[in-house]
Amino acid sequence: MPTSHLFPWYSGALDSFIIDIGFPLLIFGFVDICFGPLLEALFKDILISILSLLPTREVARTNLLSKAWRKLSAFSSLPVLMFESADFLASPRKDTNVSSFINVVDSYLKLRQKDASLAKLRLHLHLNDVESRSLIDSWIDAALERKVKELDLFMLPRGRARGKPYSFPAKIFAATTITVLSLRRVILEICGDIDLPALRKLYLGEIRCDEQPIQKLISSCPLIDCLHIESCHGLQKLHVSGLANLRRLEVIWCYELKRIEINAPSLQYLSYQQGKCPCDVVLRACEFLRELTFWYSIPKLSLDFRTLRDWG
Repeated sequence: MPTSHLFPWYSGALDSFIIDIGFPLLIFGFVDICFGPLLEALFKDILISILSLLPTREVARTNLLSKAWRKLSAFSSLPVLMFESADFLASPRKDTNVSSFINVVDSYLKLRQKDASLAKLRLHLHLNDVESRSLIDSWIDAALERKVKELDLFMLPRGRARGKPYSFPAKIFAATTITVLSLRRVILEICGDIDLPALRKLYLGEIRCDEQPIQKLISSCPLIDCLHIESCHGLQKLHVSGLANLRRLEVIWCYELKRIEINAPSLQYLSYQQGKCPCDVVLRACEFLRELTFWYSIPKLSLDFRTLRDWG
């Protein structure tokens, strides 16, 4: 219902304000106007929790509100930061927006106090929007310095950048605080040792690699309980073993895959989606398996476990 129907005396400018700024910010602005002094007295963590529910683009817009919101944004104390270049670069003024986007990411990451821990960082970028690989490296370095726990990287090449996937800093594999790691549209190159003692969930999607780096990554992270591998080019063999805590495994649309061997005593859920490409699947010591999902045909399925509990 248009605002003018609710408030006949109003000119209707509020409607455009809602569209331009967003309903969440309208609510915050209204509360701030009515209860500004009280906002200053609110416990800081409450305001941070509210801001954490918003996309980072909307968080940046809270600088237009009161000092209470602006202080929090300036100190970059939010535990969750989600940057997607497509959201920031939607208008025709792209050159200006690219610069603004870079400034926003810099201010929220590089100017953040190093003792302010970071719960999650999501970087979803078109490489033609942010062409400087060293700049992206610096953002990831800043997150690692602030002991990020969840890291989600999605680097989409397009235009003249197509065919040149992003190769991320090797220090990611020595981040002792990361519990969730999601890597998509990147090159998986591992040079040196891996030290990810806290890693619990690993998501690999649309990456270029063979079985060696994936095998090395899996075998070096024994606490993984969830493993998702999707559309990985060059992967022909997958051997999952040594993961005593692995409960969920998903292998989806890896068309070059010829053989999967799984030895996971705690595995409860296995989903395999391959289309009609031939692949052998071997399951060993999966006695707690509860759900097994196969899509399309599998030429050879070998089951070598003692019991299936609660098998439906």
